[in-house]
Amino acid sequence: MTIEREYGQEWRDEVKTTKYPFTDTSSLITLDNLLFDKEAVYDASFYVINWNSRLYMTKIEIITDPNKIARIHIGDVSTISAAYADIDPFNVPSIITFTDVLGRQAGMMVVDPVALSFLQSWTLGTHLFRTEAEFVPSVVTPMPTGYVTSIKDSTNDILKGDIWLIGENGVVIRTEGSNIRVDIVGDPLYKRLAYSDPAQFPTPRFVKTINGYGPDDNGDFKIVVGDYLANDTILRIYPDPSLPGLRVELVGQTLQAIV
Repeated sequence: MTIEREYGQEWRDEVKTTKYPFTDTSSLITLDNLLFDKEAVYDASFYVINWNSRLYMTKIEIITDPNKIARIHIGDVSTISAAYADIDPFNVPSIITFTDVLGRQAGMMVVDPVALSFLQSWTLGTHLFRTEAEFVPSVVTPMPTGYVTSIKDSTNDILKGDIWLIGENGVVIRTEGSNIRVDIVGDPLYKRLAYSDPAQFPTPRFVKTINGYGPDDNGDFKIVVGDYLANDTILRIYPDPSLPGLRVELVGQTLQAIV
């Protein structure tokens, strides 16, 4: 029989009596004298894009949309809402996910759903903390700059996460080092695509052989009138765009005999 011994405390038990992930100097009291229970949050991790300042829980809004919602904002004095999260105070999840104003992921908080249920008693409106709920630096991850973080489409929707760029209709997309190159070479079947039903497009029927003879090395058929060096023939052959096709005519002239 072995004896099991436990040393120290579990993480949640260890931080529950501290203000972590908030700083020790944070009062966690709103400007209208509402106390945010320090035992409600176990841990946090934030990675706000293009953020290079200290981070705070700036305010909590209690709204109805149509049910009661608690909207938690993070930011600083100049940017009250760099990111936010909406929760149902009557059904609090154990992990609260934050998104920035463009809908990109910005971080999360690990909470005690039972301890955070005190938000049920907060009145409708905005409850400001200002700088009274600052996060410790260890839970804020600085994000590198100088790269694409999202793409806005033609309808002004923000695309985020894994995005595939696919070229169609003669558009070729490729990478050159760290750059994206877009070449618009055109689509040889653009007329077919212009039809609402491509099956209705009159498919061209090209000449492959004439009397069993194929084209020359350049893919051409030379159609000439007899000896093309003669300049006194009455036979004329030329393309007719109204057909389309070739028009063969005889010019109404009387040939002069050469004596």
